[in-house]
Amino acid sequence: MDNIVLFKPKATLTAENNLAHYIDQAKSKITLWSNFDNFAWDNHTWETPFRRIRFLKLESRQLHKTRAPQLSDLMSNPFGDFAKAYIRYSQHIKPTQTVSRSVLALQLLETAMIRLDGQAFVCDAQDRHFVAGRSQGASATVS
Repeated sequence: MDNIVLFKPKATLTAENNLAHYIDQAKSKITLWSNFDNFAWDNHTWETPFRRIRFLKLESRQLHKTRAPQLSDLMSNPFGDFAKAYIRYSQHIKPTQTVSRSVLALQLLETAMIRLDGQAFVCDAQDRHFVAGRSQGASATVS
């Protein structure tokens, strides 16, 4: 037998399907900010009524707003789409002016997942990803 077949557990398939549905819903069914001229899902920067949202990696958080981010500055795929879906969905449910805190939390989660697992796939999130920053003495400030 030369053919190797990899099986994914049903729970993994369900999580991946739920994530795809969540992203699709936020991308195509929620209309929040769609009326803004420059809004497009694929943009790395979204203009909103409260502030500009940039989907950058934690290390690129301080990139000056006038500088266009490079590909290496952007959140990894598919984590970036999850982050966009989370922000758009949560702001659709209850608009707040604290979006930067949510973006920071997503950046910290992505960084922890990449450091611990080599990739940021939200379906693989575990408790250890949420405490990784504390155990390493990392801290962040909200700008």
